[in-house]
Amino acid sequence: MPIVAVILIACSSDPSLRSAPPLSAERVIHDHYRLWYRDSDADGHGDPTVTRRGLVRPDGYVANATDCDDGNADIFRSEDCAISVAEADLTIGIDEEDARLGERTASADLDADGVADLAMGAYGSGTGGTVYLLYGPASGSLMATDLVSLSATSTYAHLGSAVGAGDANGDALDDLLVAADGDSEFYLFLGPVTADRTTSDADAEFVAPIDLLGGECADITHDLDGDGGPDLVMTAPYYSSSASWNGTVYVAGGTASGTLDLSSDATYTFTGPSYGELGRAAAEMGDTNGDGIAELALAAPYAYPPRVYIVRGAVFGYLGPLSGMIYPPDASVRWEPRNTILLGAAVSADDFDGDGAQDVAMSEEDGGVFVQPGYATGVVDVATLVQFSGAAYLGREAITPVPDWTGDGGSELALGARGVDGASTEDAGAVYVFFSESLQ
Repeated sequence: MPIVAVILIACSSDPSLRSAPPLSAERVIHDHYRLWYRDSDADGHGDPTVTRRGLVRPDGYVANATDCDDGNADIFRSEDCAISVAEADLTIGIDEEDARLGERTASADLDADGVADLAMGAYGSGTGGTVYLLYGPASGSLMATDLVSLSATSTYAHLGSAVGAGDANGDALDDLLVAADGDSEFYLFLGPVTADRTTSDADAEFVAPIDLLGGECADITHDLDGDGGPDLVMTAPYYSSSASWNGTVYVAGGTASGTLDLSSDATYTFTGPSYGELGRAAAEMGDTNGDGIAELALAAPYAYPPRVYIVRGAVFGYLGPLSGMIYPPDASVRWEPRNTILLGAAVSADDFDGDGAQDVAMSEEDGGVFVQPGYATGVVDVATLVQFSGAAYLGREAITPVPDWTGDGGSELALGARGVDGASTEDAGAVYVFFSESLQ
C-alpha cells in the first residue's frame, strides 16, 4: 500500500485530483505576458473575473486581483464580501455548555434512502459525547437534540471526537465509524442507521492499546491492502512509544465484528517519527499510480527532519499521479494566507458550484473558509477567493461535502463551528450548510 506525503492539517475524506490542461507552445508564449485585472471603480483593486494579458498595463487595469465588488470603491477585500453564516441554507445548533457540535462531521447515505445525510460529532454533549445524524435533504434551522443520535454508555468517553462514513463491508450500504478518545476506542455502526443507538449497539469495537488524547481521525476508505474490500483508518497522533508524540495509525478491514484489539488485529500499523504526530491528518488519495489499490496520505506535521512542510500556513496542491517524496516547490499551485493567520487547518475538495470541475475549500486556524473554484496554478492569494465567515472556528476542523441535495449537480458545503455559543451556553457549537448555489 503506497503512502504519499501531502500537505494536510486536519482530517479529510475522498479528495479528488484534477489533471492540468495540456501544455502547448501557444500557452507557453501566452503565459510570458503579465495578467492584469480590470479596476472599474478606480479603487486600486482589480476584479479577478475580468482580465487581460500584456507586457504593459492597459488603462483601467491593475496588477492585483483583490476586488470582490468592482462597482463599489468602498468594497474590495475578501472579508468585505464574505458570505456570512447568517446566510446559510441550513443551520444546526445546540444549547449545551461545551458540547462542541461540529468538531468533526462526515456525510454518507446513512438511512439508505438514496440521499446524502450528515453525521456531526459533539464530544462534549451528554455525559459521554454524542453523534447527531441529520437525514437529508434539509433546510432552515434545526436543533441537534431533536435528531437521531449515537451516545456513549460511559461518562467522559468523548464519543464523536472523530467521525467517518462510507461502505465499510461492501454491502452497498453506508456505515459510520466513530471515535471516543476518552475511552481510547473506535466504534463501527453498520447501516442503515435510522434510530437512536448507544456504543453498546456497535457492530464492531476497536480498542486502542494507547490513550488517543484527541486529534484523531476516523475514516472508511476503499481497498488499501489489496484484498478487494473497504478498510478502516484510525489514528492516534499524540501516542508516544519509545519516542515522544510520534503518533500511530491503524488500518483494519471493514468486515470486522465484535471486539478487536488494534495492537494485534490491525492489518497495518504505522508509527511516526519522534514528535511527528503522525495521523494528525489522514486521507484516501484514490488510485494515483494505476495499480488498482487506493493510496493513503498521512500527515506528520511536526516531524524532524520534516516529512510534511507547513510554510506559514500555506496550502499546496499537487497533480497526480504522485510518487516518492514530495516537497512544496513541486506544487503546481500554492494558496497564500491573507496575513499571518495560519491557512490549511482543514482542506476538502469537491464540485461545490455544480460546474463539473473540482473546487478546493480551505480554512484558517481561527475560523474562516475560502473556496477556490476550479483549476488553479501558480500562487493564489486567498483574499481573491470566495470567503465564508461569521462563526468562531468556522471550518477549522470540519469541511464536509454533502452530495447534491438540490439537484443542480454540485455538492453542498457543510462547515462545523465548534466555538459558537448557544442561546445561554458557551462553546455549544454549530454546523452550517451552504447549498452549491452560494458559489454560482
